[in-house]
Amino acid sequence: MKSTSYLLMALALPALCKIVTSYKVHTRIVNRLGGGNSINVHCKSGNDDLGLNTVEDGGEYWFRFHINFTGTTLFCCTVSSKFGRIDFDAFDTLRDWFRCDPECSWVITKQGLKGYNLHFSNWDIKRPWL
Repeated sequence: MKSTSYLLMALALPALCKIVTSYKVHTRIVNRLGGGNSINVHCKSGNDDLGLNTVEDGGEYWFRFHINFTGTTLFCCTVSSKFGRIDFDAFDTLRDWFRCDPECSWVITKQGLKGYNLHFSNWDIKRPWL
């Protein structure tokens, strides 16, 4: 019985890995500060540094990536403006696997950052300016 379970796991593992690594995520950060205020966005993971990007008022910055083989993909971002700075995880596989399917949306306002949960259709993450 045990050998059958191991055999089934061995057969299912390649299919599961293909699903995880083929899952493509689109992450976007939208500037809604108003008043012509731009933001600076710097995002990076353990493997990729996306550099510093300036986003004009009303504009957006976006990037796409595949979740890594181990399912531990984490993209951290820093947003700065004349209102201060916000550090946040733009994508964390454990938190966002279903929350962001297939897009993680973040909005920057004068009050701070808001993250949208597609599954529940609400703004479930909020961070103030520091």
